[in-house]
Amino acid sequence: MEKKPKSTKKNTLLYLDENLVELAKEKNFNISEIAEEAIKTKLNINGYHKRFDPEEYLENLRKKGLAYYVPFRINKVEIENYKFAEKVNIDFKEKNLLEGVNGSGKTRIVRSILMFFDNSHRLIGFSKEGCPQGIGEIKIHFDTRETISCEVCGERIGLNEGCIVIDEGLGMLDSESGIVFLKYLLERKEQIIITTVSSERYISDPMVKEFNMIKIEYDKSQDLYRMQKMLENKLADYHNLLESLKYKKEALEIRMKSEKGETKDNNEIKKIENEKEDIQDRINQIQNEIEHTQKQISSFRGRD
Repeated sequence: MEKKPKSTKKNTLLYLDENLVELAKEKNFNISEIAEEAIKTKLNINGYHKRFDPEEYLENLRKKGLAYYVPFRINKVEIENYKFAEKVNIDFKEKNLLEGVNGSGKTRIVRSILMFFDNSHRLIGFSKEGCPQGIGEIKIHFDTRETISCEVCGERIGLNEGCIVIDEGLGMLDSESGIVFLKYLLERKEQIIITTVSSERYISDPMVKEFNMIKIEYDKSQDLYRMQKMLENKLADYHNLLESLKYKKEALEIRMKSEKGETKDNNEIKKIENEKEDIQDRINQIQNEIEHTQKQISSFRGRD
């Protein structure tokens, strides 16, 4: 009797969510590398911490665009009207841990710093809509040291006098690996600015408490700004639709004159008029909603 060949399981990522895969491709993420890192992280959870190399992990974050090397130490960052922030002032020390829920503005601070050093930096999600009150302003106060030195090793530059800025580098680690990574950052010569959603998992370690903990509070008014922008976009769409109906009606009227009136065209014009009235009602409603949202924003700002 002939034996059936054994089926071998392929090493594949085909079972990943298709939408996630598409998003990853759009952002040029290395899916295999991310999957490998996730597996290593899972192994760490199961107790294989000897596999975790914080220096290698930092380099991987740099390659993914989550860790940045800035040639100056940063004393203070001031932000006005950028990414829905009316005013933010942050004072930094040597080792800093920025803590705040998603959407509180941690990444906004990181991007503000990067814009000073690379104006071509890919600011994911950035647009003029992020400055709702007109042109925004970012001020950064640097350390006054005159000489900055660095060493070139391989294809990268190693800084020992500047600042390492890391955005959400802890979110991919379990608590023990996170503590190992934070301790490693404490030992480095550079100034450190790293963001996290929560520090609870790490502050049980005495060394981690050496970080300057900076709490970023969520500004609820930014939700109102987003709502206002959404309503304004919807309002513009309705105005465009109203304009197109106007031209459509004019074209029908011209045709009616040339063809000495057609009942069919008359009915079409009445239909357009009804549609225009309906759209105008929606425009009035949206304008009222925008005014209400603006009053809510003013109310929030008045409490600051």
